Amino acid sequence: MTTTARQGGIALAMTGASGAQYGLTLLERLLGAGRQVHLMVSRPALIVLASETDEQVPGRAAEIERYFSERFGARPGQLRAYGQGAR
Repeated sequence: MTTTARQGGIALAMTGASGAQYGLTLLERLLGAGRQVHLMVSRPALIVLASETDEQVPGRAAEIERYFSERFGARPGQLRAYGQGAR
């Protein structure tokens, strides 16, 4: 059993409230610790991410997964994206 499987997955929601940098830091730390992350991203969150961090996060689930996996060095399958922003 892998460390990720023993620890279980973490759900992280980015809703569009202020504080996008905190969400990005948490996502980076969770992925860095080897945790599986289920990321929910709303459309307002994509706007807040762009305005507060200058991140241009794509809007489709597969693109969000690829974007953050590459940015934070996640293993294949370690990050899954869902939500209104992940259309």
